[in-house]
Amino acid sequence: MKIVDEAEEKVAEAAPKAFDALLDIKYLLIIIPIACALLGLASQAVTTERNIGLIKFKLGTFATPDQPNSVPLAGVNQLKARLRQDARDMRGEYPRSAMMKILVEGDVVTITGTAKGDEQTKQYLSALAQMEIDFQNNRLDKLKKVQTQRMTTLQNNLEKFIGQRDTLQEQFKKADNPIAMLALQQGIDNASARIGGIQKELDAYAVLNTSDLFVDSTQVIVKPLIVASSNWYRPLLAGAIGLGVGLLLTLLIGIIAVIRAVSSKKHRTEIEGDIG
Repeated sequence: MKIVDEAEEKVAEAAPKAFDALLDIKYLLIIIPIACALLGLASQAVTTERNIGLIKFKLGTFATPDQPNSVPLAGVNQLKARLRQDARDMRGEYPRSAMMKILVEGDVVTITGTAKGDEQTKQYLSALAQMEIDFQNNRLDKLKKVQTQRMTTLQNNLEKFIGQRDTLQEQFKKADNPIAMLALQQGIDNASARIGGIQKELDAYAVLNTSDLFVDSTQVIVKPLIVASSNWYRPLLAGAIGLGVGLLLTLLIGIIAVIRAVSSKKHRTEIEGDIG
């Protein structure tokens, strides 16, 4: 118990000195936390909030007579790989931007991303989606050009075989040799079969070109919008950080003040003892 008694005696002896030391800097202990909290709040003026947004676009489709069911202009895996690469390439234009998630539900693609500020976040998502949309629609344009070339070729072949059949039919009317007539009839039948096949394919192209159900471009269906913003918690976070820093500084200053006061008092007591 002797050790406890000695400790109590030392604490009782040092307590008034520590209290006096803290009273000497009482205004400083109050002002520092408040000043740091206000400084944290003021820091919002030079920092930009970070927001999370999303954009949605619908995949375009394409069809051909031999495959009338609509085919997406892009595969899911290739689409995701391109978007990730585009997001990396855009970091120079949009610093500290990031694509967070790609969700593909049927023919609808949702891109979630983040950047600094409402407008920059929307611009970033719009530019990112537009790169993929342009890629797909350029592919659609190329497919349409190929389709147009194919239709032109079919139309020319149709006219050629119709002319060939008409010529054979005229020759058949004038022929009197059974063998020649048989050869002419075979030629007419072959030309008619080719004409029927070409006409069927041209009719299928006509149906595809007049139906948006089969041929459609990739387009945005939900414009960029903000789904989460840091505006509401930034003041709380900045103020809390400032207050925490202020309290930590206050604690350190208080500890240093108490230590110096106790040490100074002890030093003076030792000097007075030596003089006495």
